[in-house]
Amino acid sequence: MYQWGKLACEILLGSWDAALEELGSLKDAIESHAATTPAVMQLQQRAWLMHWALFLLGNHVSIIYLSIYNI
Repeated sequence: MYQWGKLACEILLGSWDAALEELGSLKDAIESHAATTPAVMQLQQRAWLMHWALFLLGNHVSIIYLSIYNI
C-alpha cells in the first residue's frame, strides 16, 4: 500500500490535516481487507497505524480536543 508512505510524508511535512485524512483512509483500507488478510498481519498493520497516529496526537488540534473530551 502506498498509503503508508503518503502518511509518513504528510507527517514529516507537518501537513496535519492531510495526515489526518490519510490516517482515516488507511484505517478504512485496513478494515476493508480484514476478511482476506491473515490475523497476524492485520494486527501488525493496526499497531503501525496507532504508532503513526501518535505523531498526530500532539500536533493536530482536533485530535487533542478529541483525546481530552472523549476519554
